[in-house]
Amino acid sequence: MKLSAVLLLFLPFAFCEYEGDVVFEGKSVASRDLQQDLQDFADLIPMSDIMSVAFSHILTDPEVRQLYIYSQSSEFKQLYARAIDTTAVHELIALLESYNLPVISTLNDLAFILLLPEYVPRGRAVTAGGVSGLVDAILRLLPREKLIKLYLEKLMFSPDFRKLMANLASPKTAKAALNVVNNQEVRIAFNELQIRGIDVVKIGKQVVAYFLGLQ
Repeated sequence: MKLSAVLLLFLPFAFCEYEGDVVFEGKSVASRDLQQDLQDFADLIPMSDIMSVAFSHILTDPEVRQLYIYSQSSEFKQLYARAIDTTAVHELIALLESYNLPVISTLNDLAFILLLPEYVPRGRAVTAGGVSGLVDAILRLLPREKLIKLYLEKLMFSPDFRKLMANLASPKTAKAALNVVNNQEVRIAFNELQIRGIDVVKIGKQVVAYFLGLQ
């Protein structure tokens, strides 16, 4: 059975409120907060393996190595700094943070690894071959079936997680995301990334195709 059919089968559960403990595969699933739900997903991500694959591609793949070199250039760091300091980006990040998503800490953890400027919220003091092959290699390290199973479990049994999914799918979030996509500085950065071999749309399609079992 295709995953899309399975997801449709469980959609009605997404709109049902449930109070109390639930037994899932013989285990009692007590009420948990959203951060614990998100940590359950994070625990399934093999970060050390992903980092190993990424570094291997940097060392052995010319396209990925050139991209990494560019990411360390002053030109890219200036583009990145301008993009993350736009009003549209600040508003989207603030909105996602209001959903209790740790966007700022995650973004800055990544920035630390890539030696990029730190993201500072406004109002706070400053404190395969190529890229496509790298994305594909990383995706294949992910425990797809376990992640999908955990997603469905959280969707059915966690009110906080259901609320997060509803927030992410809301018109308010879509509008904030669209403002980022249409922002001039962000578009300049995206265009430069595409010139350097990073097709953000293509990467998105790779991720969707992987989780739908189409590759």
